[in-house]
Amino acid sequence: MNNKNIAALFIVSTLTLANSSFGFEGGLSVGVGMSNTDNVNQEVDNEVSDTELALTLGADIQDSSQNSTLDINYQLRESQYLSDSFGDRSSANGYGRLDVFTGDRTFGWFISNDEQDTLLDVADADTPDNRSQRSTMRTGPIVNIRIDPRDTLRLSHIYSKSVIGDSQANSEINSTGIDWIHLVSSRTSVTASILSSTVEPDMFVLNQYEQQNATVGLERRLKYGEFAIKVGHAKIDEPLSVDGDDPDSSIYSVDLNLAGQLGSLTLSSVKQLQSSGENGFLSETELDIGSQAFALEISKRTQASASVPFHHGKSEIVLTYSDLVSENVTTGSVREVTSQSINLIRNLLYNQTLRLSFNVSERGEANASMERESLQLVYNKRLGDALNVGCGVARDVRTFAVGNDEAVSNRGFCNLSYRIR
Repeated sequence: MNNKNIAALFIVSTLTLANSSFGFEGGLSVGVGMSNTDNVNQEVDNEVSDTELALTLGADIQDSSQNSTLDINYQLRESQYLSDSFGDRSSANGYGRLDVFTGDRTFGWFISNDEQDTLLDVADADTPDNRSQRSTMRTGPIVNIRIDPRDTLRLSHIYSKSVIGDSQANSEINSTGIDWIHLVSSRTSVTASILSSTVEPDMFVLNQYEQQNATVGLERRLKYGEFAIKVGHAKIDEPLSVDGDDPDSSIYSVDLNLAGQLGSLTLSSVKQLQSSGENGFLSETELDIGSQAFALEISKRTQASASVPFHHGKSEIVLTYSDLVSENVTTGSVREVTSQSINLIRNLLYNQTLRLSFNVSERGEANASMERESLQLVYNKRLGDALNVGCGVARDVRTFAVGNDEAVSNRGFCNLSYRIR
């Protein structure tokens, strides 16, 4: 597993905490867990039960001083299966960023890493380990130029490198950006951004190409919340090196966020050209991670979420929706993944929480359609300031297009974690 960037950020976080003067939130956590399921392979036939033991190490840190900010949220997980359904399983997921500025915050430098990495050792099989990896590192200088009390220019040059598994769908990007921030009032700000990028993909069907992005945003602090909206458009110049029509180069994005006493609403829609693994990246909870063949895709992703508190703020209902449509440029095949979920969260007395979750998802592509329904009930109790215990039950039902067969899996689990602040 490629965890060098994560290890470096853990070291940086420790040094920053030792020298922090104010603004620290978060801490480190270590946890152990056990999960038992009656169908670990999630198959229609030949159901096999197994018990998984897991050890987790996490960091959730937001730290700020006069000249630096640090934001880390990572979790490392190592697990073993007692009945040898799988040899072992390792994962690293999370995000980290460090910004360091001069005393007047005119000049700064940042480094960030976004890691999603899962390695599943398939026991008693001739197939190679099942791995899904996507890692993106970004770094570069930032210059803030104060024009007047209301207007600021921000200049940046960002180097970015993305790695997707062991495939050749990697890329390096050099971007130069200009942001204008205008304070309309103490509560309202307007931003306008231009970003010009040179993309060097590690794919034989792609040449180096240019991409230009432009976005406009508005933020408004309300009496009991906030409102923010951002719209953007981008253009790609002839990325294909083969004969034929170039893929659709129109890229757009819309982000909306509204939060207040009555709840919150978030909406995001984006269309983009991307290189990715054959099945995209699936979360570490999926066992069918899939191979890392690469493809050039045009994808449109729409996401929405709404949160509504009730019963005097002691309960909350969260609704989420996601839709991803991807078209392979070279083959013309189309894949769509939709997901809807309902989460009911109830805060009980004495630091106890009860969460009921229901999720329905559908994946449609040639000869590989599948529907999934999952129901989960989780009980959490905090023991003091540092210790937390959680137990729950879950049921997953997968329906496959071929034969309309169902694979049912029932699972029970418990986790114990200790948090160091």
